[in-house]
Amino acid sequence: MTRLARAGAVLSAVVTALGSAALVAGASVSAAKPNPCKLLKSAEIEKVLGQDVGKAKKGLTTAVTRTCEWKVQPSAEFPDGVIDTFIQTVGAKIAYDTNSKDAAVEKVPQLGKAYYDERLDAVTVLKGKVLLNVQGVFLSTQAGVGAVHRKDALIDLAKIARRRV
Repeated sequence: MTRLARAGAVLSAVVTALGSAALVAGASVSAAKPNPCKLLKSAEIEKVLGQDVGKAKKGLTTAVTRTCEWKVQPSAEFPDGVIDTFIQTVGAKIAYDTNSKDAAVEKVPQLGKAYYDERLDAVTVLKGKVLLNVQGVFLSTQAGVGAVHRKDALIDLAKIARRRV
């Protein structure tokens, strides 16, 4: 084999190895981004809320976050609304560290690094390098328009979703 042929063979092997490494790295990066629509099942949400729930609907997807939404039907006790899951994979720790220090949030120790924010009716959990947020949006029109908070239900849903992150 000539020197040029050997150099070509070595270069080909290096390019192949680098290409394989890039594919493996790319797979592990995408594997690190959980699908927010697979963190909860409609039946699980129905059981926790006691309300009928539609199918998961994929929401906004960016390089930083992914979202999913379930429409919730009204019941005798609660208005209709939505449950949303948000996954943040870039800057998750700094976002958690910054927002968890807000005096308006309440720690949720049974979920590890987690807090509940009544202003958003949302539970936020940091698990590894992933920030998970489970939010409920329920508006009542009885005695004026106002938010109906579902803190305990959201904590229960966040417990389920956290296991799947």
